[in-house]
Amino acid sequence: MTSIHDEIKTLSEQLKQQRDEIRVKLELAKLDARDEWEELEEHWEHFSSKMAHLGKEAGKEVEDAGKEISEAAKELGQKIKTRYENLKDKL
Repeated sequence: MTSIHDEIKTLSEQLKQQRDEIRVKLELAKLDARDEWEELEEHWEHFSSKMAHLGKEAGKEVEDAGKEISEAAKELGQKIKTRYENLKDKL
């Protein structure tokens, strides 16, 4: 027959193990989030560049190219937005 002391000791050991496992998972999640953030920063730079180019092209006679750039920038912006939201949910 186990005593209350033994039950509490077992519970304490289980809690410590769970705590350690969670700590490791949190550290790994931080690394994953950091990696994803760095990748998103590259996408942001690309998006910003497209937006700057679009602004320059607005006054020129390259309407078709402007529309194509606009659509690509919009699509890229939506992808970045979705990934930012996913990353925020992970944190």
